[in-house]
Amino acid sequence: MRPFILAVLLLAAVVPDVANAAQSSWLAGIFAQPVQAARRPAHRPAAGVKKAVVPEAAPVPLPRPRPELRDTAAAQDTPAADGDKTPAPATPAASAAGSSATASSPAAPDKEPAAPTSRSSSPTPATAEGESTTPKPPRIYQTACPAVISGLVEAKPLPPINDGMCQTQSPLSVTSILVNGRTVPLSVPATFTCEMATDLPGWVADVDNYLWSSANTRIKSVIVGGSYECRPRNVEGGSSDLSEHGRADALDFVGFTLEDGRQLTVTADYNSSDLKISRLMHFAHDAACSRFTTVLGPNANALHRDHFHLDLGCHGKTCTYRLCE
Repeated sequence: MRPFILAVLLLAAVVPDVANAAQSSWLAGIFAQPVQAARRPAHRPAAGVKKAVVPEAAPVPLPRPRPELRDTAAAQDTPAADGDKTPAPATPAASAAGSSATASSPAAPDKEPAAPTSRSSSPTPATAEGESTTPKPPRIYQTACPAVISGLVEAKPLPPINDGMCQTQSPLSVTSILVNGRTVPLSVPATFTCEMATDLPGWVADVDNYLWSSANTRIKSVIVGGSYECRPRNVEGGSSDLSEHGRADALDFVGFTLEDGRQLTVTADYNSSDLKISRLMHFAHDAACSRFTTVLGPNANALHRDHFHLDLGCHGKTCTYRLCE
């Protein structure tokens, strides 16, 4: 009887544990299904299609530093210990220079280091190879004259005039002018500013047209008495004012040579008994008054009895007043 009772008690103790184990395995299976479903791949390749393998990107190699830069950087980053006088590694060029210097001269004794310079002192600018340390003269800036570029006058540029009170930046040496399609030379080269060189051809062309209509001839050349001259004004009693000749914008006109062989001058023909010639010279005087701001002839004073003085001087506060005598 006792063995039977022991067997029943033992079976009663074992059966609940088995039931609990079965129940826990059933619950674990339920909760494990979503986890396994989440771990499944979203897309499976078709049969027979191989999955492409993307290799990992290799790191980009960096350029190696130049030997001399690397050595210099190492020498700067590694300070020398106190009392260590071992020089930093030098570049190949410096090594070659040092070896040649050592071979050509004996070793110099140790010297005290130079005292540091003040920050306020500016370093001496380096001079490019082949250049001289002598200061260069200032550059000359000149203005191109449209009358020269267009062929209205034949001229060459001259250096700037810097003669005391006489200052002209861009003077021209005029040798001939264009008159009614012809080149008319000047008897001597005249030094003018661009403005004076520009106004002169128009005045000569006016006289040339009058001469053609009245005497059936043309102007062959212009007789020049003077142009640039650094001096005061030529007036009776004298003057301390600078003449327009000193500014290179004045002309002393003496006369013309004509294509028919004649020569007309202010001295001989301004008050000529030949009315045609006298009218021509008076027309030349009056026509100049429409081109230049100052025109002085024999009627102005005795100082201009043998020439016309023509200039572009300023008269009046607005420089619009013209002096025609």
